[in-house]
Amino acid sequence: MRTRLAVAALLALSAMIPAAGVALAAAPPPPSKLPVLAYVRTGGFPPVPAVAHLLVYNTGEAILTKFPATFGYCEATASAGQVSSLQARLAAAGAFYLGDDLSTPIADEQDHTVTFFIPVGGKGRARSNSFSYISATQGPYLEVETAIESFIAAVFPHC
Repeated sequence: MRTRLAVAALLALSAMIPAAGVALAAAPPPPSKLPVLAYVRTGGFPPVPAVAHLLVYNTGEAILTKFPATFGYCEATASAGQVSSLQARLAAAGAFYLGDDLSTPIADEQDHTVTFFIPVGGKGRARSNSFSYISATQGPYLEVETAIESFIAAVFPHC
């Protein structure tokens, strides 16, 4: 009788614990959190940091990282209005259709790479467009840069 109980307990326990080497599937991210913008700026001289990364999600979560480390890492929550305004300004500038503009490669100029996401359907799906540019002095690249810098100034005033 004891042997039967011990075997039954082992079988029940083995059914609850996965075997070694069996990977559990990771839960997909909640469909309510979708990327809006990924932005990378490199190069240039201070006061502009050497590298800056910005990630913005539709939930308002925003992460700004500036390198070198002395410039900092900041997380903030943007309001729904700030995220909507950023999306509208980027869409109006044509960010979903812009291509690369690397026509004026000059040393010490900043290189900017932007990925703009637009939700499509459900289940966390989005389409995106990525493009790079060197100098935003006019046209749609200036509008994109102005929208992003305005967002950073509003959401990260102390970073």
